[in-house]
Amino acid sequence: MIAVLKADVDRLGLLFSRGFRDNASFGRIATLSRALDGFFKVFLPARFVEPDSPYRLVYTVFAGGDDLLLVGPWNLMMRLAADLHRWFTQFACANPDVALSAALVLGKPKTPIASLGRLAEEHLETAKDAGRNCIAVFGRVFPWADYLAALDAGERLSRLAAGSDPARPKLPTAFLYQLLRAGRLVEEIDEAPRRGRAVPLDSLAWRSHLAYDFRRNVLNRIKPDRLSDEGRDDLQWLEELMGLNVPRDRRTERILRLAATYALYLNRGGAS
Repeated sequence: MIAVLKADVDRLGLLFSRGFRDNASFGRIATLSRALDGFFKVFLPARFVEPDSPYRLVYTVFAGGDDLLLVGPWNLMMRLAADLHRWFTQFACANPDVALSAALVLGKPKTPIASLGRLAEEHLETAKDAGRNCIAVFGRVFPWADYLAALDAGERLSRLAAGSDPARPKLPTAFLYQLLRAGRLVEEIDEAPRRGRAVPLDSLAWRSHLAYDFRRNVLNRIKPDRLSDEGRDDLQWLEELMGLNVPRDRRTERILRLAATYALYLNRGGAS
């Protein structure tokens, strides 16, 4: 698959009109405008063509002013979105009032880029309506911190699913689908009150069902005496990810679906 990434700076008009307070001048406004344009038009393309850059296959449809539209292999674009946020945060000196929103849309290689671009624009508006400084992906909106955590978790799940080290836990694909299902149930529970609906009782048992599946398909297949220190760390991390034997963490629950989806996509082939 390919992916289109659309991003732009949040509340740019407010940044120009109120950002300088009583120190506004033509010089300062022009400098900020040139700096933003340089970030998108000069800095980013230069990063893509560096000899050791993983993003040499990324194509720039347009970049300049305060926004951009990029297209490339889906797995590269997922990580590029995270790097784009990191680079922009560094560029803005971690100023909380200078933020970036983005949207990622995946499609088949022959899908017209114009169609994916229009869809990405719609999802970007959804991200901005949700509060800005976030990213829309797979039909959901995530704060950047949650997105980064989900990517890291998804890549670790993918490595455990593809690994063959007997000293570390092996995750069957079916277990990844159980994580995906659990993530969907968590979202149903969160969305029900907002839509004036009763929470389905079956949904509330997602954690116990997941714990049962974890024991049956992962723990029961492990020989404890052969586990390495890394393997024990993997098991502890998995329990924390699922919320087993630890205090409830809403952030971890929110990233379950995205992490599982990313891991499943990575294990479908075509991504390294």
